[in-house]
Amino acid sequence: MKRFYARATALALSASALALAYACGGETSDQCPAGEASCAGVCVRTGIDKANCGACGNTCGADAVCAHGACVSYCITGQTACALDGGAFCANTATDNRHCGSCDTVCEALSACVGGKCQTGCGAGQVGCTPEAGPAFCANVGSDNANCGACGNVCGLQKFCVQGACVSECAAGQTACAVDGGQPYCSLVETDNANCGACGNVCGPLQVCAGGKCGSVCLSNQTMCVPDGGADPDSGIYQYCTDIKTDNANCGSCFSPCPQSKPLCASGTCVSPG
Repeated sequence: MKRFYARATALALSASALALAYACGGETSDQCPAGEASCAGVCVRTGIDKANCGACGNTCGADAVCAHGACVSYCITGQTACALDGGAFCANTATDNRHCGSCDTVCEALSACVGGKCQTGCGAGQVGCTPEAGPAFCANVGSDNANCGACGNVCGLQKFCVQGACVSECAAGQTACAVDGGQPYCSLVETDNANCGACGNVCGPLQVCAGGKCGSVCLSNQTMCVPDGGADPDSGIYQYCTDIKTDNANCGSCFSPCPQSKPLCASGTCVSPG
């Protein structure tokens, strides 16, 4: 009798396994890459997929994300739960350049996230210029020989840009800078992104020249995070501003994500919710 029940149980388990395989499109999880499962014939990462969180068909609500196969929502007021490869984190979408207004909305070079919108990061008196080749940049069109009065307007040989017009000598307060192999030009080194503090000292993306120094355009409560190897706009990699006191992906310092055991960033420290 015991052998009969054992065999019946084995058959029942086999039938259940076949039913599960059929429910998932006739495929089994061993046909999908490691860490994925077959749902309706499609391999999905049930560890982070909101529509199949932990199991096929298990959908997380609008206020939750899928982290390690479980629907979680632990963000404090003013933050938004965003899915991260292999986990989740809380983002302040009002100020986070990588998640501006909504998760994964990235502010590009020359812009910063303010009030949930990407806004230009050029300083007072500067204009954002977008060349046909190369990254965008800020120019002081009042004194920039290559962008005099407007982006792309170049002053001729032995001419300098003074108050947005090409003239023959520098105005008071400007410095004559020589370009390698090119013509000299006048620069207001206090505010010129291409000659900040001195001729040839170029400010990087998401920086502006103020008082002769390259500074961040991040808000006062934000920190600029620069990816390993630096920003590469051509590849869609940008440095960005974030509040390291509340950003779960940059808690206390850039690129310091909170672990699942302490998933919430509060005052720059990873803590447990509740």
